[in-house]
Amino acid sequence: MLKSKLILKGGSFHEEHDVPPEIENAFLKNVLEFEETEPIPMYQYLHIKPDTFPAEKDLNGKELEEQYNQLEQLLNAHNIVIDLQPDLPRRFAYKFLTEEVLYEKYVFIEGMTLHLDGCTGYCPDCFQLDYCDVKDEFWSKGEIEREQRKKKSGSK
Repeated sequence: MLKSKLILKGGSFHEEHDVPPEIENAFLKNVLEFEETEPIPMYQYLHIKPDTFPAEKDLNGKELEEQYNQLEQLLNAHNIVIDLQPDLPRRFAYKFLTEEVLYEKYVFIEGMTLHLDGCTGYCPDCFQLDYCDVKDEFWSKGEIEREQRKKKSGSK
């Protein structure tokens, strides 16, 4: 029944004969819950006001570190893990989290962990580009530069 409901929503399945029915059922229930849950802004899920954390530009180094640590603790308490590039400066990470992530809409499912890696797969306009350890596997330097020039000139 769950498979049929998901197929009607556009899902497709490959038969796995070695999956116990109770495991498959639990998995399908999670998929259906995810599909039927309305995304909400991160700040709403965290039960905070969107401007709870000060703007990055208004903080000195020590203040920024303190605010970042508070934000990270709050996120971790809600099963949200920050998985940004390890060498990314804290200032860039804090700015991304407070100016983008807190306003972004997500689907939150009880018991599941959300990993924030900041990666869209489109490297040319990524805030982590200079610190990314995997971009070279997917984009050549020439491709990135070409895409950046296109964006600056307004062409697609």
